[in-house]
Amino acid sequence: MASSGCSSAAFPISLLIVGLAPICGFPLSFVASRILPGAAISILAGNLFYAWQARRLARREGRSDVTAIPFGVNTPTIFAYVFLIMAPIYTRTHDANQAWHAGIFASLLSGIVQTVGATCADWVRRNTPRAALLAPLAGLALAYLCLGFIFGVFQQAAIALLPMLVLFTLYGSHLKLPYRLPAGFLAIGLGAVLVAVLRWLHIDTVPVPVVPAPQLYLPHAVNIFALFNQREYWSYLAIIVPLAALDTLASLMILESAKVAGDDYATMPSLLMNGLGTIGAACLGSPFRRPFTWATRRTKPTAHAPATPC
Repeated sequence: MASSGCSSAAFPISLLIVGLAPICGFPLSFVASRILPGAAISILAGNLFYAWQARRLARREGRSDVTAIPFGVNTPTIFAYVFLIMAPIYTRTHDANQAWHAGIFASLLSGIVQTVGATCADWVRRNTPRAALLAPLAGLALAYLCLGFIFGVFQQAAIALLPMLVLFTLYGSHLKLPYRLPAGFLAIGLGAVLVAVLRWLHIDTVPVPVVPAPQLYLPHAVNIFALFNQREYWSYLAIIVPLAALDTLASLMILESAKVAGDDYATMPSLLMNGLGTIGAACLGSPFRRPFTWATRRTKPTAHAPATPC
């Protein structure tokens, strides 16, 4: 049976998008109704594809420990798109809708680049030494996935330090929580309890944002063809294209790390789903591209391929 690697990663990424939204002028109601639905549909479609891919590999090789490639929102490009594209446009124009469209344009072009790159990426993978593919993966994980969150933890140490220690303890010891609860869920719950206690003691006075009413939010299609007529968006190609190329190379690194751990996935269909998933999400209003992410081999750790956090 194929197993998923990062089952608890999508929720924290959604919280990250919600936390950065005010920088671009997006109210939470707009994020809930126009951005997250498209992201959710593409993440669901991508994970279903990679789960099918893993099950197919498991049946072909007669194994029960195959790990599916997780599919989600790219954390580094969230920061890049927000701080280098959408936030500057919003600061200059005070038009949140224009900033949103610029992010969709960037995500759309990124998906096109990755879709085209899928046709030649296998040649790059076969002709690049494995060490050259795996070494940058560790650097990317430390620089983009760890440092920003570590700085955030110590900015709010009273709230975030204890959940971080709980996460380290659970991940490092491989302890299993009751009812198969993910460690991230416990850490978020613990943080919420700490916030409630500090507010009750009148120690934490950070204002609570207005949360949109819970309901079913369906994605809305965006007229992506009109975005190509915006000449201002094309000036950000110097940011969009290198990031898209970097993401393509990072995807190759992830595929190679999965191969080292025992799961050898074909390059072209894996990257093609990345590109098409990003294009589909952009068409549904999400300005953040979708790649597959670092997998965690919790089901069958090996001596030469240790588990890596998402």
